[in-house]
Amino acid sequence: MAKNRVLKNRLVLFALAAGLAGLAKADAPLTASATPNALKFIYQLGSTTLPAAQPVSLRASAGMPAYAITTADPWVTATPSTGTLPAQVSVLINPSSLPAGTYISVVNVQVAGINAPVQVAITLVITFTNGGLTLNPATVSMTAPPNQQTATVQGSAENAPVSFTATSGNTWLTVSPTVGVAVPGAPVTFTLSMDASTLSPSSTPYSGKITIVTSGTGTTTKSQVLAVAVTVNPSTPTIASIWPPAIPVGSGNTELTITGTNFYKGTAVSVTGLSTPPKATILDSTHLNVTLPSNLLQAPSTLTITVTNPPPAGSASATEQVSNAPIVGSVSNAASYDSTALAPGELVAIFGVNMGPTPPLTMTETFNPGFADTTLGGVSVQIDGQPAPLLYVSNTQINVQVPYEVSQGANKDVVVTYGLNTSTWPMTIAAADPGLFSADGSGMGAVAAVNQHTVSGVVQWTLNTASSPAYAGDVVELYLTGEGDWVDRSVIPEPTGFIVPLDLNPLPQDKPYPVVTIAGLQATVEFAGPAAGCIMGLLQIDVQVPAVTTAGAAGISVAFGTAPNPTFTTPAGTTLYVHP
Repeated sequence: MAKNRVLKNRLVLFALAAGLAGLAKADAPLTASATPNALKFIYQLGSTTLPAAQPVSLRASAGMPAYAITTADPWVTATPSTGTLPAQVSVLINPSSLPAGTYISVVNVQVAGINAPVQVAITLVITFTNGGLTLNPATVSMTAPPNQQTATVQGSAENAPVSFTATSGNTWLTVSPTVGVAVPGAPVTFTLSMDASTLSPSSTPYSGKITIVTSGTGTTTKSQVLAVAVTVNPSTPTIASIWPPAIPVGSGNTELTITGTNFYKGTAVSVTGLSTPPKATILDSTHLNVTLPSNLLQAPSTLTITVTNPPPAGSASATEQVSNAPIVGSVSNAASYDSTALAPGELVAIFGVNMGPTPPLTMTETFNPGFADTTLGGVSVQIDGQPAPLLYVSNTQINVQVPYEVSQGANKDVVVTYGLNTSTWPMTIAAADPGLFSADGSGMGAVAAVNQHTVSGVVQWTLNTASSPAYAGDVVELYLTGEGDWVDRSVIPEPTGFIVPLDLNPLPQDKPYPVVTIAGLQATVEFAGPAAGCIMGLLQIDVQVPAVTTAGAAGISVAFGTAPNPTFTTPAGTTLYVHP
């Protein structure tokens, strides 16, 4: 009996709990929600298409309550505007007649049984027709030459101020300004600068572009391309020189190097006597090679070589001799290859063709022992009317000493005679024309020098190289020519062609000493005079390396003249390897 009573009490408790739960559920307040609860629309003025409708889902926490929709602004519509929940409505925007700007509105959803409406926030952004600039002209065309040109383009803002950036897509094209702001009624002037000097002539225009990116309040970001077309016409070519300046009769196929201007892939070459163009190779805008066939070279003649560029350019011509007569092509300092002037006693290199025998011959002392001969292998050279001692003669190169008896001045003839034929080359003769001999014979870079490095009281003689530099305090021997006439006639009465005896002691010296600079520091000269066993005109300079602070190739120069402002200095570009 007691057990039944307990069971009954439990049933009563369960019933009460269930009833209370149902009562609590029945009394819970009704709620509703909108998903999403915020929408954003973007519209561009002038567009014929309205912004796309956007959906919103409406739900209630219980039942199927009725709803009704109202909007805060007439340009917002939500459909269907009435019904029961749950429901999906479409929100539409009609921005017609609204000016550009940002607008905020709201959609109110009133649900039966709920006092406060459910709200959906609306944002509408209306932009101008575009965010770009009206460009005038819309495209640009230029024609070169001239290679440097400018053009202007006006950029006008349409409805509102816009910021812009302008960049070029080509190395040969620039634009200014590159950043700025354009406002309605005040166009921006873009200046386009073109440099066609790096562009080869072409019948097809080069395509360039300027990219302009605009942005601003109430505008969309926009990228525009301003197209630039550049037509590069060829200029009239010129011919400055042809190497070799002449071709021996009976030669085989011979390649000429023509130096000039305005050569490009469209340049045509013609030669008198040839019905078809010869083989031509354009090396760059100032050099081209032409191969002359052997059939043109079997008899003495004068060939006219013409280079032509297409219209509107023209042509240029020069002549090439087919002859067995000597032809001088250049006269220069034998050390530096400077060809601006010569000096008394200077060792000189003469380059050309048909100037001497094959194989080459070297200096002899046949006619007056102790002096270099002035004739060798049928070759002789006169400078300013004075016989020049010969050091080396060949078909294409002659090395001579300028006689000390020459006089200074312009247009002094260098006359090369080979057999019965002569060739003349005018030169200026100056007081000095110094040049340092280089290690590789190029006239530039590391000089030919001998180190005198003392280790434990023993002098070590080494060639000056990157791996064997001269240390600060070491003495180095330098070799130079073109120092001018410094010779004491009481010691050496006849310096022209004189071979300095090995036993001449003491050796005469060129004083005051020249000024030697190494790494920007003045060095101490210990000796400046002829090299024993060599012809006069080769000057040996013994100089102590100053207190350099950096290892490596240091600039070196030698200057002659009245201190403290020497008049004649060796050309720049020579170096000496040094070490602190």
